[in-house]
Amino acid sequence: AFPVLTLEKQAIAAVNAGDSLVYTFIMGNTGNSMAHDVVMKDTLPAQLTYGSSTREFSYDEASHSILWNLEGLAAGVSDTLELVTYVNTPIPDGTLLENTAYLTSSEGNAVESTAFTGVHSTPGLNLDISGQQIVMSGDTISYRIDYSNNGTAIATGVTLRDTLSTLVEYLEATSIHSYDDNNGIVTWDLEDLVPGDSGFVNVIVRVRNESNFSAPIYNGALISCDQIDQDIDQHIATIRAPVFDIELIGDTTYILAGDLIRYDLSFANVGD
Repeated sequence: AFPVLTLEKQAIAAVNAGDSLVYTFIMGNTGNSMAHDVVMKDTLPAQLTYGSSTREFSYDEASHSILWNLEGLAAGVSDTLELVTYVNTPIPDGTLLENTAYLTSSEGNAVESTAFTGVHSTPGLNLDISGQQIVMSGDTISYRIDYSNNGTAIATGVTLRDTLSTLVEYLEATSIHSYDDNNGIVTWDLEDLVPGDSGFVNVIVRVRNESNFSAPIYNGALISCDQIDQDIDQHIATIRAPVFDIELIGDTTYILAGDLIRYDLSFANVGD
C-alpha cells in the first residue's frame, strides 16, 4: 500500500496590477494508504506580495516562500486551501506570473502544479490647468499645469503640450520647453513618470489689447506617453472691461445771444 499525491493549482488567467490574486490548491491522495507529514511549498514570483491563507502557514522572506504543514492526507481524500496575494506596482503591462507549488509527504511522494496569470497594467496620466478666470486687456495670466501618473505602470516618453489662445501673447514658461509661435503651442518633453509621480509647469501670457470685450480665452493642454495613455484639460478666462454710459442734458430749446446755457452731465460704468 502506498499513497499517491495529486495537486492542482488554480488562478484566474488575467489580473489588473494592484489587485488581489487568489490561488486555489486542490490536493488529493489517490493511493491506498495514508500520506504522512504532508507539506506544501509555494515560492511566489517577485511581483507578488502574500496576504492571507485559509490555513496556517509560515513565510520565509529570504526565499519569498510559503510553507504549509498539512499533517496527513487519507487515501481517497481531497482537500482545498486558498492563498490571497497582491500584484505589486509598478509592473510592465503583459507581465506573466508563473507560480509553481510543490506537495510532498514522508513516503517520498512529490508532485507539483503551476498556474499562469497575465497582468494588465497601464499608466494613469492626469492633467489640471489653473489660472485667473477674470482678466482685462493688457493683463497677464499665469497658468499652472499640474500633471501626475495615478496608474500602475511607468509612463515613458511623456510629452506635455499647451495650446494658447490667439487672444494672448506668450511671455515665458518654466522648465525646459519649446514654443512654436506659428501655432501658439508650448511643448515639454518630461521625464518618465512612475506611479505616484507628479509635477507642474507654469506658463505666463499677456492678454492682447485688441482682444474683444467679454471674449473667452481658451487654453487647452494635452499630456501623452508611449503607452498610448493621455489626458486633456481646458481652462477658460473671460475678458472684462469698463463701459461708460454718458448722458448730456441741457435746455437749449430757446436761447438769446449772451445767455448762459447749463448742461448736466451724468455718467456711469455699466460694464463688468
